[in-house]
Amino acid sequence: MEFYKIELEKLDYLPTMPSVLKKLLEILNDNSVSNKEIAKIVSLDSSISAKILSIANSAIFGGYSPINDLNLAITRLGRVDVKTIAMTLFISTMLKKFKLKNIVIENFWRHNLAVSFIARRIAQYLKKDVDFTEEERVVLYLTGLFHDIGYILFDQVNPDIMLLIKNQAIEQDEPFIELERIIVHTTHAQEGAELLKYWNLPKEITDTVRYHHEPYAATDKSIQKCAKIINMADYLANLFEMSTFKEVRYGVAFENLWNEFEFSSYTKEEFTEFKNELASQTNLFISFSELALNI
Repeated sequence: MEFYKIELEKLDYLPTMPSVLKKLLEILNDNSVSNKEIAKIVSLDSSISAKILSIANSAIFGGYSPINDLNLAITRLGRVDVKTIAMTLFISTMLKKFKLKNIVIENFWRHNLAVSFIARRIAQYLKKDVDFTEEERVVLYLTGLFHDIGYILFDQVNPDIMLLIKNQAIEQDEPFIELERIIVHTTHAQEGAELLKYWNLPKEITDTVRYHHEPYAATDKSIQKCAKIINMADYLANLFEMSTFKEVRYGVAFENLWNEFEFSSYTKEEFTEFKNELASQTNLFISFSELALNI
């Protein structure tokens, strides 16, 4: 397997998915596995255990009595939140290991958290296929966290070329991804999807990452649906100035995609109210995440 035409074996800084996290992702969808069994696996990783207990005892659950039992914490939070907490911790820990030249890691992290939150919020506004299962919402959240992971690889593998593309994107007012296609003949979306395959993440996540800049290219309708939402969430995060590259224009299949969401028919005043409320909620989510997870 290669990333940006460099053999995987040569990327000695490339992290692997922790075995505890792999096991968690496998069993959290299995209703035959009890919370007690999940707690046993979680207990093998002290950082995940500590954060699950901390969040279960946080102010958001202020009406409940304090607990120090992982089984009870998992019951209180629910399997969906256990999965998202574990994955968020993995990504935040991983990002701290990279030494980046072109990416401000705080901007990257806030942008990805924003896309995760916005994607789950706007799923209900998609005109078609409005019924999302809780598992599909988890896919949206995790895809939001991972959607730009290819940028991290790019900055590690060839920071000079990345800087060139970034500068040209600013000077020419062109989307970053279009210049990626011209200059390196691949994209952060494509390479990020390959990394997620290497980590054995579900196809729903890897393919949504692959198509998040071109959702209509996905032939699988479920992937296309999720990619549309991530694409729009990406646009809105940038609109709210929660961007990885603040000077670079974001490319979105705007007119066709915009018309697939209910808020496309809002009046200017209605959309302003919707936008301001969503931006405020997103900022609160990011602040809570950073505080709760200490990231």
